[in-house]
Amino acid sequence: MQGQIKVSTTIDTTLLGNSYPLKDGIFNNTISSYITPIVKFLAKIGAPLLANMYPYFIHIKNKQNIDLVYNFFTKQGNNEVGYQKLFNTMLNSLYTTLGKVGASNVKVVMSESG
Repeated sequence: MQGQIKVSTTIDTTLLGNSYPLKDGIFNNTISSYITPIVKFLAKIGAPLLANMYPYFIHIKNKQNIDLVYNFFTKQGNNEVGYQKLFNTMLNSLYTTLGKVGASNVKVVMSESG
């Protein structure tokens, strides 16, 4: 029985201070010192991170730049990666950010979206 039940927590993607381009993904400076130990703990115990992602609200806040919201193109090494879904971009940015703080093995589970 021991080790079968995992502890986790939920975050909102507004905790990302920078999410585009993907290589620049970081946690917001005001919460970085709090969230980094949490995600490192999740990595240590093999627990997932629950994420609430709301691409609709990002779309609403960026109506003036629809192309940037829906057609993400970024250079990653020599490869050009195109995103047609804002949700995918947000998720990959979160994974990039987790890797930068030493928690690349943490799996992200969607707990809310809209």
